[in-house]
Amino acid sequence: MTPEREIFAESVIADIAARLLCMNGFTAARGRV
Repeated sequence: MTPEREIFAESVIADIAARLLCMNGFTAARGRV
């Protein structure tokens, strides 16, 4: 893989992880697990 593709893949994974963390934090703030 080219460095550009690796960086793109990492950014996508990081974005998905951030979205999941935000969703978990949002539901936790609402008192739902």
